[in-house]
Amino acid sequence: MSSSVDENDLALCGENHYPSSLPTQSYNNPVKLTTEVAKNKTSITPMFKFRLDPLITIRDNKLKERQRKLAEACEARRILEGHLQEIDRQIEEGIDTARSLIQPGQTVNVESLIGFRRQEMFLRANQDDLMQKIKMVDKEIDNRRIAVVEANKELKVIEKLKEKRHEKYLVEEGKAEMKAMDEIAGNRR
Repeated sequence: MSSSVDENDLALCGENHYPSSLPTQSYNNPVKLTTEVAKNKTSITPMFKFRLDPLITIRDNKLKERQRKLAEACEARRILEGHLQEIDRQIEEGIDTARSLIQPGQTVNVESLIGFRRQEMFLRANQDDLMQKIKMVDKEIDNRRIAVVEANKELKVIEKLKEKRHEKYLVEEGKAEMKAMDEIAGNRR
């Protein structure tokens, strides 16, 4: 009792849903039929279209923008830390130079010591200023991290919705294909 898929069977199911490359050999084996349909699934069924894809793009761009701003703040902190290390180095260098001027048995140049002390005070003031800026940048980094986490959550919510809708779509398409195959089998009897 071998039968093959012919033009009439395709017309009953709506020929615009089936490719012309659908095999027309015998389908006595239902597993083989399912395998053939699964192989041609991308060409048989219309593609899944999620209507909120533009929103995913917008939220993805928002996430990338927030990540970029976070990276800028981290880079600003790194630069400030570099300046702070340079000031620390200059302070240590000034202290070492001042110590080298004070040797037992030598006369002390008070003017030079006063100059080193002024320079140290100036550098320490800059150091305090940089530390305040680093604290402000740290707060900004924390705010930007929170913004990145929120943007990531927003994106994940929409992506999860898309995934659920796609799964639902696949189930519905599977049911529609089974119904179409049942109709084909029913028409052959």
